[in-house]
Amino acid sequence: MKTIHILIISGCLLLVFMTAGCTSSAGAPEDADRTLVEYHLSGGFMGANETVVVYANRTAVVSRHGEETLVPLDQTTVDNITGFITSEDYQSLGPEYHPAFQGYDLFSYQVTTAGKTVCAEDGAVPPALSGLIDELNGIATRAL
Repeated sequence: MKTIHILIISGCLLLVFMTAGCTSSAGAPEDADRTLVEYHLSGGFMGANETVVVYANRTAVVSRHGEETLVPLDQTTVDNITGFITSEDYQSLGPEYHPAFQGYDLFSYQVTTAGKTVCAEDGAVPPALSGLIDELNGIATRAL
């Protein structure tokens, strides 16, 4: 009976140690106030698949190829993003923008802010979205 208890306790401890390594250290910062923007880029010749999540506490998490990178942001970058997403032009955007002619290797963009999601593809990105996409791509580049 004592052997069974030792095996059960040993198994539980082993399980705890094995699952401890399964957490990601670069995930959402624990002190993240709130999410400002979630951005997903996909497509292109090389098959891009990147996600950038920007938090109000001046941090971003860039996910690429199954790896996450925490990127610290300066206040100017956060202010620029906030300006884009609160502008009347951005708020008046529709949900989807597709080019008149479909092509291979086009990039697709998805931006979600406060419950509003806007999707666009190369050749049909409205001006009210292009500046925000440029800012978010800049953050993704910093994670390289």
